[in-house]
Amino acid sequence: MRILLSAVAVLACAGILCPAACGQEDLGPTPERPKPPEQSAVVAPTEADILAEEAGEKAGAAEKAADAGKARPAVRPGVPRVAVLPFINATGSAGAPEAAARSAAPVLVNLLVNSGRADVVERRRLEEVIAEVNFGQSGLVEPGTAVKMGKLLGVTHIVTGTIQRADRKREVIKAYGIESTKDTYNVTMLVRAVDGASGRIVYSEKASQEQVEIITQYTTKSETDIMTPLAEDVLQSVVGALIDRIAPQKKDVEKHGFRISSVPNGADVEIDGLFEGNCPLETDLEIGVHTVKVSLPGFEEWEKKVRISGKTKPMVARLREKTTSDTNVSVNVRP
Repeated sequence: MRILLSAVAVLACAGILCPAACGQEDLGPTPERPKPPEQSAVVAPTEADILAEEAGEKAGAAEKAADAGKARPAVRPGVPRVAVLPFINATGSAGAPEAAARSAAPVLVNLLVNSGRADVVERRRLEEVIAEVNFGQSGLVEPGTAVKMGKLLGVTHIVTGTIQRADRKREVIKAYGIESTKDTYNVTMLVRAVDGASGRIVYSEKASQEQVEIITQYTTKSETDIMTPLAEDVLQSVVGALIDRIAPQKKDVEKHGFRISSVPNGADVEIDGLFEGNCPLETDLEIGVHTVKVSLPGFEEWEKKVRISGKTKPMVARLREKTTSDTNVSVNVRP
C-alpha cells in the first residue's frame, strides 16, 4: 500500500495526474501544433498552354515591330534624311515674332518634303530626342549634340533657324496735302544645316524680306498677319540653296560616241585602265582625253591618247605581230 501511494505521489508531481498537486498552474489542455500548409500539386503545362504563350510572344513582337516601323520609316537610298528643329525667336519680343518662329519649322518641312529631294523626320520622334539631349534656346547646336542627335534620329543633316529680326518701322508721309502712315515690316532669319555625322556646319545663310503697308481707316491686318507670311517668304528664298547643299544633284556629263576596231579582229580594249570589251567596240565617252589600249596575244600592244570633243571618227588599231627578235630567250647551259 505504501508503495502504491509513493507511485501516485511521483506521478502527481510530474504533472501527469494533477498539475496542482505539485504546485503547478493548470494551463488547460495543451494546444495542438499547427499543421504545415498542404503543398499544391504541380501541374505540367499542356500543349495548348505552350502554344498560347508562344502566340502571345509573337503578337508582342509584331506590335513592337509595327511601332518601330512607325518611328523609323524606310530610308530612300541616296536621299538625305533631315531633322528640322523648332526655330528660335531671338528678337526678345513676343507676339508677332514668336508666332513667326512657331510657324517657320512646319513651313520649311513642307518645302523640303515637296521638293522630293529630302526626307524629314517625324515631329513626335523629334520632340522625344530634343528632350533627351536637352536642346537649349540659343538656336545653336554644338558639334557633340549634333552628332548625338544624328545617331538617335538616324538623320544625315540637322536644320536650325533663328528669327533675328521681326519688327516694324513707322513713319508719317505727306503727299498732295494728305498725311498718311507707312509701316515697313522686316523679318530676318539665320538658317543653318549641320552634318549629323560630324557636327560640321555645311550651310549657313542670313536672309530677310520686307513689306510696306500704308495705314488707312480700312486697314485690318495685324502684325502677325504680316510677319508670318514674311517669314515664309524668307524660307522660300533660301530653301533652294539649302537643298542643293544637303542633296547635291549630279550634273549631266556630255558624252559622245567612240568606235574602234582592230586588225586582226577581236583584240581586247582598255579605256583609262578599264577593260571595255573586244573589237569592234562602240561606246560613249565623256568629253576629254582618254587612254585607249588594244592588245592581242602574239601581237604588240597598241596604245593611243584620244581626245573626245564632239563627233569622233572611227579608229582602227593595226597590230604588229611579234617576231623572235622581240622576245628575249635565255638558255641555261650546264658545263
